Amino acid sequence: MSDYVIFTDSCSDLPAHLAKKLQLEVIPFNYNIDYIDYENHLDHSELDAGVFYSLLRSGKPASTALVNSYTYMEAFEPFLKEGKDILYLCFSSALSGSYGQARTAA
Repeated sequence: MSDYVIFTDSCSDLPAHLAKKLQLEVIPFNYNIDYIDYENHLDHSELDAGVFYSLLRSGKPASTALVNSYTYMEAFEPFLKEGKDILYLCFSSALSGSYGQARTAA
């Protein structure tokens, strides 16, 4: 068993099977489309990618939300309590405030 955990987020756009094979912990980003909130999972389990793009093409309103520091703390804390180190490969701080929220959680 390793003494570290690698985290990424759903903006990595990795295939779900690869993230699972590499034993990555993936933090889902959130989005809202047509006034409904979703979590963006790599396997598109909350909203099929085809449906998502169809809604966008039809002009439905869409927005994203950054991951808050509490969500990061919830994700990181169990591994830290086990004494593991965490490497988080995150979405660009130039494009999202989520990086700042992860730093706050750390």
